[in-house]
Formats: sequence, C-alpha cells, structure tokens
Amino acid sequence: MISVGQLGAGVAGLFGSAALMAAVGGHARVDRTRHRRLLQVKLPSGWGETRRVSEAVPEVAADLATGLAAGLGPFDALDYACRHRSDPLSLAARRACAMAEVGAPVRVALDVFTQVGGDPRVSSLRMALESEFRSGGSALEPVTAVARAASAEQTVRRTERAAKVAPLIQLVVALVLVPSALLLAGAVAVAGLPG
Repeated sequence: MISVGQLGAGVAGLFGSAALMAAVGGHARVDRTRHRRLLQVKLPSGWGETRRVSEAVPEVAADLATGLAAGLGPFDALDYACRHRSDPLSLAARRACAMAEVGAPVRVALDVFTQVGGDPRVSSLRMALESEFRSGGSALEPVTAVARAASAEQTVRRTERAAKVAPLIQLVVALVLVPSALLLAGAVAVAGLPG
C-alpha cells in the first residue's frame, strides 16, 4: 500500500522533473533513459530512513573522497560513490546526479541530495561539493574530514552497541549451557547406579 507521503513525493518528483524537462527541452538533447531513472528514484521519509541515512554516511563519504581523489568531478564522484547502493542517501544522491545531468542548476540538484536530511554530515558534504562549484577549490579535504569523522563515530557506536549486547549473549549461553551440563551430570550419575 502506498502512503500519502510516498504519493506526494512521487507527484512532486513528476511535476518537478516535467518542468525541468520543459525548461531544458528546447536547448539540449536529453537522454530518455536518464530521465526515466530520474523519475523512478523515490526519496525516503520517516525516522527509520533517517537512521539508515546516518548509517550510510561513512561509506558514501569515503567513496566520494575516493572519487574526488581519482580526479572525477563532484557529480561524477557522487554518482561513483552511490552507484551500487540502495540506502536512502544513495538514492537521493543518484537523483541529484540525474538532475544535474539533465541540466538542473547545481544548487537545485544539491538540494535534492540534502532532502533526505536528519544528519548534519550530509549538509557538510553538500557544502563541500557546492564550494567546489562556486570557488573552484577542491572538495577533497572537507569530504575526507567528514569521512574520517563519520567512520570514527560509527566505530564508537558499534562498540557501544556490542557492549550493550554482550551481557545478553552471556545470559543466553548460561541459560543453555547450565541445564545441558546438569543433564549430562545427571545422566552420568544414573548410569553409575547399580541395578
């Protein structure tokens, strides 16, 4: 079943891309497969999606830094970083790349990238990419800094989560092993009785 938010996002995407195509249509030839790809990408919404965005930032930022270090342009590096991912951040990044490819202004395309929001690191990535377009400077250093900070934060979060889960695992092991050890000792004792 389609939610009202999904329906609204689909309709907004359809009208937004139709207006974009009308504006670009007379001036440039647009690849129809890219336009279809632009319409098919749906932007996520909701708290669970915000958490998935936060979990995806370290990998996306690291791959974005790799693409920029390889000499790719900002949108090409962003497309490289998100090409084979299906998390909400990557979907928004692919939609932003598709919009830039069909001629949308940089600011509009980057607005689509940051629409999945909830994580300030996404805004930091956007500012780094936008500054490369505005001033011509390299976005590599700020993106690399975001990638390192996000990776360190993710490592701390995973360690904390593991520390919370460890006592539960110990409890389960104790509840399984203690009865089985008692049964084994009881079986040995019964086997050793005469008669």
